[in-house]
Amino acid sequence: MGSKLVDTAYRSQCLLEGTVQANRWDCNYLWANGGRPIKCFYHNDADGKCAGFWVHYSARIAPNNETIDFIEMSYEKPFPMDTIQPNEQIYIVDYSITPYEMLQLLKITQDVTWIDHHKTAIERYKDFGRDIRGIRYDGI
Repeated sequence: MGSKLVDTAYRSQCLLEGTVQANRWDCNYLWANGGRPIKCFYHNDADGKCAGFWVHYSARIAPNNETIDFIEMSYEKPFPMDTIQPNEQIYIVDYSITPYEMLQLLKITQDVTWIDHHKTAIERYKDFGRDIRGIRYDGI
């Protein structure tokens, strides 16, 4: 498998075990954002917090980032669409929004990365018709 990993929670497990080096994809992408604000929405459970950590870790070492907000999410509260700025860089990790909400988000910014491993969320996007950057893989 090398350093190409399919899930941030799995990557953290491997890193803790010392079996692989960190994948630099997310770091390189964050470096290229030109200092624009970033928001990371992460699920409020253990693997969501772990996924949020990896976005934080990547942003911390990226030299051009000025603002990054981490927003803990639960499915009981609505996605705060009104806080998204045009062309803002958005990460959604271990959490999902409805396809309708994703379309609304993509109208505000195309700079969306969605990383998830929940089968039901992945299946909801089966016929979505738009590409969304990120990794979605059930089974880890």
